[in-house]
Amino acid sequence: MKKLNIDEVCLGLKNNGYYISDDFINDNESMQLQSEVKSFIKSIYCEENLKNRICYKREEGKNRQGDAIMVCGETSKLNSFVLPSTLTKDINSVYNQIITEMVGEEMESGSRSMLNCQQYFGESFEVGDHYDGEFFEYSHGEDKYGETTLKLEEGLVPRYVMVVVLYNHNESGTYVRMHDSKERINIPNKAKSLIIFDNVKMRHGVPRLEKERMMMGFRNFDYCPFHFQASPEGGNNWIELQDEINPGWIREISEEESIELQEDYLKKWKSNFHEYISKNPAF
Repeated sequence: MKKLNIDEVCLGLKNNGYYISDDFINDNESMQLQSEVKSFIKSIYCEENLKNRICYKREEGKNRQGDAIMVCGETSKLNSFVLPSTLTKDINSVYNQIITEMVGEEMESGSRSMLNCQQYFGESFEVGDHYDGEFFEYSHGEDKYGETTLKLEEGLVPRYVMVVVLYNHNESGTYVRMHDSKERINIPNKAKSLIIFDNVKMRHGVPRLEKERMMMGFRNFDYCPFHFQASPEGGNNWIELQDEINPGWIREISEEESIELQEDYLKKWKSNFHEYISKNPAF
């Protein structure tokens, strides 16, 4: 794994909204990460862990599969899978280092990240333009490209999202869009590269892909995220976010407040589990 210049990464995020590092991992590390992530998913994915939101409902069909697990480096206040000493854990540590430098506040021990894995098996459908985050309420719409988009109603929006491209046999992959524009910015998606972007300034998605691609990534919505609501009642220092597709309001919250909101939602999730789990996933 290549050692990053954290100052350079942060400068790129501040100036451009995203940063790319080619050849972040080598071929052997790519294979190792594929094995690790698939093993974690296989061991974690079950109804009990879905009920406790340690893992999330699998996104499958349309020639792709998406999995998400809540992970941490040590025991957390919220339900999570404690990562063993693996390359996956090392990369999560790099992500934590970057976002802590960007936010400037100490991260609580046991702060979790969502480990996300997306596999595209060829001729796969798009992943619509969206924020990443913990979605409490959402619906779906359609953008000018005729693609299905996520319409977030309420949730927690992490500040930064990091992606590692394990392999990609396509010319394209993840694109980003500034929140106040409808135009996509197609960014390089080379195999073994790292991409990190500002999840508040930018939306992102994946167009239809003809060939195979696999990525893993991290996003942390425990650590000082933004609370998003499409139509808040007022107060609480809400700031309007004039997104072209998914407008709403955001407010900065602490790690403690984020945990409280997630604990409240977990109670609702458990009490209505079979109703919630039967809904279509976000993507």
